[in-house]
Amino acid sequence: LGLFGLMIPEEYGGLGESLLTYALCVEEIARGWMSVSGIINTHFIVAYMLKQHGTQEQKDTFLPRMALGEVRGAFSMSEPALGSDVSAIS
Repeated sequence: LGLFGLMIPEEYGGLGESLLTYALCVEEIARGWMSVSGIINTHFIVAYMLKQHGTQEQKDTFLPRMALGEVRGAFSMSEPALGSDVSAIS
């Protein structure tokens, strides 16, 4: 299906779809299996952030592999003295 490349531009091997298409896909995935939508949604967010704010080297290195699903996007949130309790981050 190429789902991992949904938000990645065609020049990097992705589908280059819009934010609307992204939202509709995540909604449909969540309808069937909520936890999978969380995993794929995180991948989409990381791909979008790389596309918008990454250096050219980062885009060239990661986006083609992310589009193929060889590398999957993830992130974490933390703050000193709070650890990963996202609700406590101010």
